[in-house]
Amino acid sequence: MKIFFFGAPNFSAEILKNLLQEKININYLITHPDKKVGRRQKLTANPTKLLARNAGLPIKEFARLNKESLNFFQREKADLFIVAAYGQLIPKEILESARLGALNVHPSLLPQLRGPSPIQTTLLQGLKKTGTSIMLMTEKMDAGPIIYQEEVVIKDNDCYPQLEKKLINLSSRLLHKTVDYIKKQEKIPPARPQNEKQVTYSQLIKKQDGLINWQKSAEQIYNRWRAFYQWPQIYSFYRGEKIILKEIKLSPIQQPRLKPGTIFNSNGQILIQTGKNSLEIIKLQPAGKKEMSIHDFLNGHPHFISARLTTK
Repeated sequence: MKIFFFGAPNFSAEILKNLLQEKININYLITHPDKKVGRRQKLTANPTKLLARNAGLPIKEFARLNKESLNFFQREKADLFIVAAYGQLIPKEILESARLGALNVHPSLLPQLRGPSPIQTTLLQGLKKTGTSIMLMTEKMDAGPIIYQEEVVIKDNDCYPQLEKKLINLSSRLLHKTVDYIKKQEKIPPARPQNEKQVTYSQLIKKQDGLINWQKSAEQIYNRWRAFYQWPQIYSFYRGEKIILKEIKLSPIQQPRLKPGTIFNSNGQILIQTGKNSLEIIKLQPAGKKEMSIHDFLNGHPHFISARLTTK
């Protein structure tokens, strides 16, 4: 079969790597052009492009899917598309150019959490389970019929990297199962429609979403840390300087008389009072400096104890 793989971020790259290890032949990677990254605005290839380049796969980049790209797909005549976190809606005309259709890998239990950030939103909501859905793509976002779906359990201390890895492994296994069926039967496996009455959506995450509201409960802030562990991370301000909280723990200790955001010491544990309960600080990163333990930070900032973290 002639298979085109659509993807860009790490989630896509790891799934593509697993497919190649399973000896599934991919004829093209469809991805985005390099983007400017960091303070120096250096043009940088996405993880899936880097993997494909190292594997010697042909790569086709489109900033947007338009008439030019449609011409490419109609000319190349793929049998199957596999889409994993591509980040763009694919027009109906392009979807229909693949002889057998397009498979989408979505890391949620559809119809729950359609949209751009199902893994992060799962953690933000403090859910105890999630899963992966292999679906047949339609023009409407994440709304196609479901071919295979399985659950994974979320541990209380799972952050984004741990949960992403579980979902990558599950997605790769279900995708391999799907492709194997298609190769043998020359058709898409039976699929069931989604229940539109049960649809929920994941949110579009922005950099400023990492700013901590200390009026929230410790559990809500902890779940935000788990969800935003890689990006945008959670942060607050101390004396006008940005402080990223790199590692925190839930704590039963609290000082309800203190205003939310206030730092206090309890038997050597450095804690922050929230709107409900407290959080223990393990590691943080001051603006322009390296990550460090809270105790190393206190050596240079003894007045941090009893200070109050703010939103600016």
